[in-house]
Amino acid sequence: MKTLVLIPIKLAAFIVMLGLLNACSKSDTTLEPINNEGEYPFQSAIVIFDISGTTDYAEQRISGTVEVYVDEGGIKEAQYYEKTVHYKDAPFTKSEVWMADGYMMYGVDFAAKQYLELDMSHGFPNGKPHRLSGVGFDVQLLPLQGFQKQGTEKILGKTCEVWNRNGETYWLWGGFILKEQHVSPLPQGIVTMEAVGIQLDVAIPAEKVTVPSDFTKM
Repeated sequence: MKTLVLIPIKLAAFIVMLGLLNACSKSDTTLEPINNEGEYPFQSAIVIFDISGTTDYAEQRISGTVEVYVDEGGIKEAQYYEKTVHYKDAPFTKSEVWMADGYMMYGVDFAAKQYLELDMSHGFPNGKPHRLSGVGFDVQLLPLQGFQKQGTEKILGKTCEVWNRNGETYWLWGGFILKEQHVSPLPQGIVTMEAVGIQLDVAIPAEKVTVPSDFTKM
């Protein structure tokens, strides 16, 4: 591996979830009705994250922001990434948008007016719907994946549980990720994404969490 890139929140959660499937029987997996109870400690939110990181490879530096919109207790979410990678002092910027609506996940390309659709309804532990900004399942199941609780810390005044596994650390507030950090040994590097602003229980514009109707499915 020559470069270190931040795994978006929703992909990191999905990767953790995939590993957990080895510990769960498919016969125990049944879909639950979509509801907004007991997932996040809020019904709606707008959260702003800062991204920062470095690696030893070509003195690479990563910076950027993520705007996260959460509605209906996490049933609808969207993450808008703006990342700049400084590679040998030649920076390039990349935009990336991911959305979720219930069991469906979407990668949205606004420039091309296209979207990728992913059906996430199969294989989830206990059949619970996936949340983009959460770990995708009950936090109590994290130890099955080798995560260890390191204690608690406050992010933006919110008390978070800190979970770590082999250089992969998450700060979880009621299941919602307010900070994540990835450490790579080869090349040596560290990338961090941390919430720097949060608005709770605010009105979320529908267009922020909905794929435009005139976009084409890839």
